[in-house]
Amino acid sequence: MRIAGWRVDAFGPLRDWAVADLAQAGIVVVVGDNETGKSALFEFLAAALFGFVPTTADQHPYTPWEGGSPGGRCDVVLANGSRVGVARRLTSRAAGTLDAGQSPSDLANRPVPWVSGLPRAMFRSIHALTQEEALEVRPETWAHVQDRLFGGASYAFLRPAREAVEELEQGASDLWRPDRRGKPQAAALRARIRDLRGELGPAAERRARILAIDQELRDTEARLHEMEHGPAGLQEIDVRLERADAVQPVVARMEAIRVLEATAARVLPEDELPADPRMEERDLARDLGAAGGRVAGLAAEVAKRKAAMELDDPTRALLAQRDPIERLHLETRLHLEDVERVGRMDRAIQTADGQIAELAARVLAGGVDDAARSALRGLGVAEFRGRFERWAEAWQVRDDAAAAAERAHHELGRAQAALEAGRGARGVVGRRGAWGLIVGLALVVAGLLVGGPVGSACLALGALAAGLGAGVVWFARSQRGVLVQACAAAERVHAEAGTALQRADTRAAAAREALRAALGGLTVAPVRLERPVATFATDSETLHAAVVEQDGIAEDRREVTARIEARDTALGGVRAALALELTGDLVAHVRVLHDRLQGALERANGAERAAAELPDLRNRLGTEEKARDGAQLRLDSLRARLAALDREGADAERGLDILEQARDARRRAVERRADLERETPEWKARLAEGERLAAAGVVLALSSEERAALRRRRQDLAGRTAELQQDLGRLGEERQRLLGEPGPAHIQGDIEAAEAELDDVWRAHDRLVVLAAAIREAERRYRERFQSPLLVAATAHLQRITHQRYDLLAVDDTDPSGARLLVRRRGADFPIPVGRPLSRGALQQIYLALRLALVDQVETGEPLPLFLDEMFVNWDPGRAAGGVAILADLAPMRQVFLFTADPTWAQRVADQAGARIVPTPVLTDWAGLHPR
Repeated sequence: MRIAGWRVDAFGPLRDWAVADLAQAGIVVVVGDNETGKSALFEFLAAALFGFVPTTADQHPYTPWEGGSPGGRCDVVLANGSRVGVARRLTSRAAGTLDAGQSPSDLANRPVPWVSGLPRAMFRSIHALTQEEALEVRPETWAHVQDRLFGGASYAFLRPAREAVEELEQGASDLWRPDRRGKPQAAALRARIRDLRGELGPAAERRARILAIDQELRDTEARLHEMEHGPAGLQEIDVRLERADAVQPVVARMEAIRVLEATAARVLPEDELPADPRMEERDLARDLGAAGGRVAGLAAEVAKRKAAMELDDPTRALLAQRDPIERLHLETRLHLEDVERVGRMDRAIQTADGQIAELAARVLAGGVDDAARSALRGLGVAEFRGRFERWAEAWQVRDDAAAAAERAHHELGRAQAALEAGRGARGVVGRRGAWGLIVGLALVVAGLLVGGPVGSACLALGALAAGLGAGVVWFARSQRGVLVQACAAAERVHAEAGTALQRADTRAAAAREALRAALGGLTVAPVRLERPVATFATDSETLHAAVVEQDGIAEDRREVTARIEARDTALGGVRAALALELTGDLVAHVRVLHDRLQGALERANGAERAAAELPDLRNRLGTEEKARDGAQLRLDSLRARLAALDREGADAERGLDILEQARDARRRAVERRADLERETPEWKARLAEGERLAAAGVVLALSSEERAALRRRRQDLAGRTAELQQDLGRLGEERQRLLGEPGPAHIQGDIEAAEAELDDVWRAHDRLVVLAAAIREAERRYRERFQSPLLVAATAHLQRITHQRYDLLAVDDTDPSGARLLVRRRGADFPIPVGRPLSRGALQQIYLALRLALVDQVETGEPLPLFLDEMFVNWDPGRAAGGVAILADLAPMRQVFLFTADPTWAQRVADQAGARIVPTPVLTDWAGLHPR
């Protein structure tokens, strides 16, 4: 199997890391700084092959540092050339899929099929090595390797021979041991048989004691029955005492009840009087008095209601003026607000007069008279503002035209001055140009005449002078035409600017006259119409607004004043109607009138209520008079019936005493009967029994001496009975205890069963010993056959790594505690145990050689990659080169992953063995590394 690549979605510090095209790389060197993900990559590849451990994301040590769920994909190429993808993800549970080119299959958290025969722990110990793990082979791994290689347990369903032998020997020792150590089952059975045989004698004694106890129990039960049920026994005594204590008191109480009932029946054969005549008499007398008092009170209320129904003349007059008084009272607050508002309006009018006078001084020629106010009220503000803005625009145009005319006049003066100046300058320039032309022509003629170099020079100078003279003459003539044209253009612009200024003046004057017309009859100060100033429009509009506002305030004041005068008039009418002389302001007058009106309304309401209540009061008065007469009649009847009970003097008080005595006798009879029923619900049965026994001549009552003698007799019998009961209990407990212990027959049966079990133990022990010996012999033969090729291969690897310094690896399995690994130096007579004092590097080299030999033996299917983390750090260069050479030889059959933090060493391995270099995503030093 070869890893073709991976895609790490998130795993510890790694995120979104993808590597491909590794299937052809026999050796892959993963380079990265410390804590950049090398160990995380190995754990990711192990999880891809074997699944996640632990199986929950919150407990997994490689939960992504930036959050999320561990997961990714690993692509592998199997030995048959098929390409398989393994995807895993760990959330709340582990999930996995296996993609072999067809539809993906669910892998869950199971190992991939081609590593299912190899435990994860053995893979970590043999296929994946760090510096520390390369110093030894874990004991459990070494034992497992021995079991798989030397014991034949190459399949998961077979048990290692060593474990089977240990378990069989332990089972045989648990059954029987030749020494006295431990507690084998055979020794326990022999001790049990001895103990059982010693218990036979005591068991026979217990059986004889049980028979004796049975006889004692029968004798004791007979004596107990005589004491409890004999003629003078406990039962007879209890019956006599019960009759004296339960039956005889019921008979006596019933005789007393019957005497009381007979006494009451003689006085009152049929009692039809009230239950408490004395209380009834007092209640009737009290009711009669109360009824008389209520009749008197109702009569007084009727008279009071009649008086309340009459109203005097002042009250009627106030009620006649109710509406105007209530209306004035409701407007009291409004009246005060109106008075205060009039004061505010007067102050506002005065303030407006001052503002109007100030604005008029800035805008108008004279003061603000009625004509000016009328004109201001009729001023159209929008039209005024529009005409003012048109005047301002026209005036601005006029100012622009005046400025343009001034500029045109200035430019005209400049053009004329330039033309005059140019005339003199052109004459001088023209004369100089003419002289230059003449001199140049003369030099040309001289050069033609002289010839030679001097003539040539003269020709050149002459041509130059003639050219310059002609240019100057042409420039002077052209400049004169330009100045003449500029002066003519300036004159045209000046004339046009003057015309535009005249038109602007005309339009500005027309706009001002239109504004004056919009002002109507207002006499505006002349200075305000000389030129448009923004404050003039603002002041005019503000003056118009102030006048309009003052007119509005004055109109509101007239309305408020009219309301105040109307209230004064209404108040005067009320005073006249009531003929009242009141002092103070209107509010005080209204409050006094309103208070008097409330009193009159209360009196009127009282009269209405009295008229409504009077019929009911009269009905109640009639009812109470009837109740008073009825109470008097009942009181007289009660007293007559009580007097009839006194047959001698016909006295009501004496009759009442006789009635109370008879009723007391009847009450006591009833109470005693009730007490009897409550205390003795079965009193009827006891009474019947007592009457029956009395008729038979049985004496129920017992004297004190008889009762005491019976109780002493009963106490004596009870004590003797209790002793017999204790004897019965003691004998019963002893018998039960003896029955709970094994008898002779039981013990003999246990002895025979223990002897049969001991025979089974002997047979089972012999069978286990024979099986253990057979398995041990088979294992020995298997070791002799298969151990040598493994150690030969490991020795060859070690010789190659150490350059023949160590020439033999062997296993010493003579120690019962376990096998030991031995190594021999070249030239030494005997091998030494692998361990201290060998150096750290030598130990790593020995165990690497052993693991390289083991990987081919422990695998049952696909050859899995090797993962070596910083394995060659403690090796010298020569041995490191030898180790890399062995890995290079293994690379065609088995892929090797080397993890290192040294980029230089990685490049050296790439150069030596053709390794593929894969940097971690956050490698900080990649200089000089060139993946092959």
